[in-house]
Amino acid sequence: MSTPARWCSIPGGGTDPGVGVRIGIDGMLLWGKWTGIGRAIWEVAKRLSADPRGHDYVLYASRGFKRRRELAAPHFRVRRTWFSARNRTLRIFWEQLRLPRISAGEVDVLHAPAYVMPLISLAPVVVTVHDTIALHHPDLVRRASVSHMRRFLPKTLARAEIVLVPSDAVAKDLRKLAREFEREDKKRSRPAGASPLRIDLDDKLRVVPFGVGPEFAPLEDEPARAQARAALGLDKPYVLSVGRVEPKKNLRRVVEAFFAAAMAKRLPHDLVLVGPGTWRARRSLRKSIRALGMAERVKLLGYVPDDRMPSLYAAAEAVLFPSKVEGFGFPLLEAMASGTPCVISRDAALRELAGKAALSVAADDLVRLRGGLEKVLINRDAAMDLRAKGLARAREFSWERTVDLTLAAYVEARERHEAKRPKG
Repeated sequence: MSTPARWCSIPGGGTDPGVGVRIGIDGMLLWGKWTGIGRAIWEVAKRLSADPRGHDYVLYASRGFKRRRELAAPHFRVRRTWFSARNRTLRIFWEQLRLPRISAGEVDVLHAPAYVMPLISLAPVVVTVHDTIALHHPDLVRRASVSHMRRFLPKTLARAEIVLVPSDAVAKDLRKLAREFEREDKKRSRPAGASPLRIDLDDKLRVVPFGVGPEFAPLEDEPARAQARAALGLDKPYVLSVGRVEPKKNLRRVVEAFFAAAMAKRLPHDLVLVGPGTWRARRSLRKSIRALGMAERVKLLGYVPDDRMPSLYAAAEAVLFPSKVEGFGFPLLEAMASGTPCVISRDAALRELAGKAALSVAADDLVRLRGGLEKVLINRDAAMDLRAKGLARAREFSWERTVDLTLAAYVEARERHEAKRPKG
């Protein structure tokens, strides 16, 4: 029977036991308009650049990384590649072949924060696996992502010194996936003398939840919300949904649930959809909106800069986030911190994150999605109860704690690696 994933901890109330650890962070996803994973990498890197605990860092970023000055510190360097990480093929080759060579001797620990690690690395590797969607729900992601995970994730889990996940839900899924990988490996023929794949996650799996910053805070009254709406160019109360335009975000159902509630209860609200997406995905969503006759009431804002998101959450009457599957759920956490009541799906990671601070319904149950949305928009007592519970729940998640737990993983990875080295 497997043991629960351990939470990393730093003894002594936040002072880690290691000194002078040299840490490399793969920041190749910090290009363009990053969302969830890029956001997590950036928030941790930003705080590590201001961290006084005596470690040195190098962030390996691509030519397209524009925010180097924000990380400037004597103990924090940024090394940029000659190419843009927009080119997926070049990025994968660089991460697998070039990164291990340039990091060798330069760092004591390498952090691969986006699912897979260089399969040959002299430094011990801490890897972050954000979810198992590509392999457990391949219909929800691109084929290239499925192929990439199938090729690299099994050996990543076997070879990484420490594996970080953002929730217990992902830890559970990852254990299941590890067993699947081992079963598949047993069925394959292998060269004589080759060792079978063994993935022992019990000893190295750590849960490190992400955080939410103080910029996400509630607006106290309707005049303040109205003023915020006006500053955002929105002239009506609105329901907000945040997420990339892709199948797992279930945006078609979001539009249908909003339409059903708005028509049944004559709601005055608009629906505001925030998030980037491919031209084809956005065109398909617009077609669904037009088919319902909702073009005037649904605002597709696309990608919204980070500095506008706190106001967008705080001024919303509700957040509708019925994703089919998640590994964590930044929109839910940020909405709770903003005092905005949420209706979410019954996805395990979202329910774990929300606790009792959101209404959860089946992702594809249109009737209950509509009912949940109507409840938080019409029943003031229910909305205020969720607001209070959400604010309390959000206070349990901070980026400072994320950094502490991540640093503990770096130190542990180095110590485990050193303990394996031959003595004498």
